[in-house]
Amino acid sequence: MRIVLPPVLVLFLGIPLTGWAMGHMHDDLDVRLDPDQHVLQGHATLRFTELPDHGTIRVQVHADFTVEEIQVNGDPLDFWEETIETQNSPSGEVRQRVIRIELSDEEVRRPPVTLRLSYHGQMHDPPRAAPGLRFVRPDYTAGYIDPEGVYLPGESRWHPQVPNTLATYTLSVTLPAGWESVTSGRERSRTMTDGLFTTVWEVETPLDALTLAANRFVKAQRVWRDIEIAAYLFPEHASLAEQYLQATQRYLEVYTRLLGPYPFPKFAVVENFFPSGLGFPSFTLLGHRVIQRGYTQPYALGHEIVHSWFGNSVFNAVTQGNWVEGLTTYLANYLYEERFGTPSKARRLRQRMVHEYSLYASPDLEYPLTQFHYKERPLDNAIGYQKAAMVFHMLRREIGDEAFFRGVRMLVEEWTGRQAAWSDLQQVFERASGEDLTWFIKQWVQRPGAPQITIARPTVQAEPSGDSPRGVWVQLPFVQSRPPYRVRTDVEFLLSANRVIRVPVTLTRGRQTLAVWMPEPPRRLRLHPALHYTLLPIRRRRRSLSYSPRRS
Repeated sequence: MRIVLPPVLVLFLGIPLTGWAMGHMHDDLDVRLDPDQHVLQGHATLRFTELPDHGTIRVQVHADFTVEEIQVNGDPLDFWEETIETQNSPSGEVRQRVIRIELSDEEVRRPPVTLRLSYHGQMHDPPRAAPGLRFVRPDYTAGYIDPEGVYLPGESRWHPQVPNTLATYTLSVTLPAGWESVTSGRERSRTMTDGLFTTVWEVETPLDALTLAANRFVKAQRVWRDIEIAAYLFPEHASLAEQYLQATQRYLEVYTRLLGPYPFPKFAVVENFFPSGLGFPSFTLLGHRVIQRGYTQPYALGHEIVHSWFGNSVFNAVTQGNWVEGLTTYLANYLYEERFGTPSKARRLRQRMVHEYSLYASPDLEYPLTQFHYKERPLDNAIGYQKAAMVFHMLRREIGDEAFFRGVRMLVEEWTGRQAAWSDLQQVFERASGEDLTWFIKQWVQRPGAPQITIARPTVQAEPSGDSPRGVWVQLPFVQSRPPYRVRTDVEFLLSANRVIRVPVTLTRGRQTLAVWMPEPPRRLRLHPALHYTLLPIRRRRRSLSYSPRRS
């Protein structure tokens, strides 16, 4: 049995994995953090119930850590180290250590195998905002332990990780008195010994890594349907805890009815010392400026709670396009207001989504939804959040409310703990609706851009007199960009006495003329008044109509 640390390139992007090759693993972690010295001292005991046939286990750890000891089934191993340089993100570089352990044939044949690592090191890479954004992405730091706060994202490898493996965890965190730690899962115990505060966490939901936050929090909590609702706030904002607890319970009541049982034992709102809006399994990190302003709105707190189902329970196959942010934005930022607000507010939200998309997604920069991965710039927000949310709205209108929400629940039931791609969503909604959605996915997901539709020269012709009621025929010559889209939308006609008639139309060709009967000559018309479809706002103003009596 031997252990080597080869110069292997490891992409440090913090993206969900494409498959779980190693099966189940349990990780007992015991870490002690010293904020003043920026130091982590850790012991990790990894228990494998399944092993690869080739007998090789690869373990990733933070490259600035010193590995003190490695044991396999209690037997110490001699090993040597090699530190490698690898790119973290466009903002900088970190070093990554990969440990390769070769198991004997006997160990491979007779699992379980227990691997124990002892390690320590400094982590002091201040979180930094992504270019063009006002918040910090999880992978824009290699880990930070400091008196102002602790933030250890899973991407930093602050605990040993096995690629392509989901694990359950028992985590013991020891900090100076006055500090509180937060991670995924349920808090099992807390003790104070010799001025040190230890919290033990149990994570029963298999995850690929843990994120750990710590600070001088004041904790408030309540229990709702056996789910712990907690707020970890700075002392100066502790009075806001009840507001966040109430809002969290309200959102959980709404979304458990819509999506099914909440998948974790707790949901915690955690105040962060740097700008953030990050969702993790069972907790969210919100920046202190967000917290102090009481941002409990659907687009803030509600959005992170919906991520409990989509993103942290149903995983995203991000290499094939990130659909999670679009669906979360639709269900949280938009749908909540549609159901509990007013129709006019819902329309304003649709208008805002269309506006933000059309403002930033210029034709020379546009890309399809299958190429959206993360939000790096306003363009990514326009496509991956706003346009994607409108795509789900259009899908709902295409297949109907019953089929759409049945499909959303099927997605949760069938894909929890698994990675889903856009193609998987297509199959789910096809089964929920009984419709072939190939055209819809090709048009809105795989193709960049959106249709540009105008009414070229609308005309009005009077109906001949006779036995039938008098009226007019309105000729609407639609023109749209090529290749044409299949679009269902509305045309609004303004008649006398401010009477309004809306007529649904279906467009499938580049040039298409439709005739609409009206009881009187309309004064004006407006295309796409309800903003239910993603259309670029070209010539969307109200138009006057030319009028010509029809000759008999």
